[in-house]
Amino acid sequence: NPTTWWQTVEIDAGSDRGIGVELAVLSNEGLVGKIERVDRGGERSTVLLLTDEKCLVSARVEGSPEVGIISGQRGGFDGNPMLRLRFLSPNASLRPGQRVFTTGRGGLFQPNILLGTIESVEKGALESEALVRPSVNFADLGAVFVVLPTDT
Repeated sequence: NPTTWWQTVEIDAGSDRGIGVELAVLSNEGLVGKIERVDRGGERSTVLLLTDEKCLVSARVEGSPEVGIISGQRGGFDGNPMLRLRFLSPNASLRPGQRVFTTGRGGLFQPNILLGTIESVEKGALESEALVRPSVNFADLGAVFVVLPTDT
């Protein structure tokens, strides 16, 4: 569906290659998303992209004690998708260019996977938010890697 191209993609691997739901999907540039569905035939899977607002990832900011939740943000269809890093402390001392990585909390994504770089920070009375440019070029995904479980 062209109006939701940034939310999911299909890959040509499925349960026939050991892929199951809730596995991390990476590219050479960083985190792409997670497996959302494996088709019945076992040869295809659907990846929920990091740019989808339903894909929530625990994230930390390099060189800072700040930890929050990153997800895609609802917005227009023009330009590159951006991410929103929420639940930062109200006095978060962050600057554009700082890199954002996974924390590993929750057990779904391994720690220290690159998510993107901070573009801007909005301070609030109760919490701050940061706009993050994804490290992955979602408009040009050629190959991705699925992190298979080690306990198989």
